[in-house]
Amino acid sequence: MNGHLRRHTLTRKLTGALRAAQTRTDFSEIAVSSSRPHYPHQELTHTIIGGIYGVYGGLGAGLLESVYANALSVRLRRLGLDVAREVPFTVVFDGVEVGHYRADLVCNNAVLVEVKAGEHLSPNAFHQTLNYLRLSKLGVALLVHFGPRLSFQRLAR
Repeated sequence: MNGHLRRHTLTRKLTGALRAAQTRTDFSEIAVSSSRPHYPHQELTHTIIGGIYGVYGGLGAGLLESVYANALSVRLRRLGLDVAREVPFTVVFDGVEVGHYRADLVCNNAVLVEVKAGEHLSPNAFHQTLNYLRLSKLGVALLVHFGPRLSFQRLAR
């Protein structure tokens, strides 16, 4: 059998199999599962990420962290979120207050947003945000880098 005839026979067999599959009405063997895992505050973080893209699309790269944080708070409020800026948290060690830090944004009292800007994201930024998340006792944080390329990481406790 030559190559052309072999291909034609194979094509006819596949076409027949496709027709049979298209006419089948019993879908009981088909299992449907969601490939997207569920995360805490998934809808809220989705809205925040949309706001992040909006800010980056409108302002681009090269501005100060405070400008991006202010713009993001404006955008998120317009999207209907409750946004607090520069939220203070206390660091306690062995029962003694040893320091303070301020979260850039906290949305709906549930998601901490840490904003970074500049050419490169410091390797320490991830660990810093993870510590902020732990100390804040919130469940989710977003580390956002408004750099030459927008990037963000979602952290959960």
